[in-house]
Amino acid sequence: MRGGRILADWPGLAPEALFEGRDLRPTTDLRSVFKTVLRDHLQVPQRHIDREVFPEAQSVPFLAHLVAG
Repeated sequence: MRGGRILADWPGLAPEALFEGRDLRPTTDLRSVFKTVLRDHLQVPQRHIDREVFPEAQSVPFLAHLVAG
C-alpha cells in the first residue's frame, strides 16, 4: 500500500460539515478500498468481484494508485 496520502475529499471540521453534528463526514465508500485491494493486490479477477463479492456495487469505483506496483 502506498502511504502518506489522503484518498478522500476533505469536508472540513466546521459544525455544518460534520456528520450528525459531531463526526468527520465519511467521503470514501469502503467497498472502493476493498474492491481495489482484491483486484490490484490479491489479483482477484474484476468479473468475480463484480459478480460474486460485491454484486450490488458495480457503480462503486476502484481507487487509482492505492496499491504500489
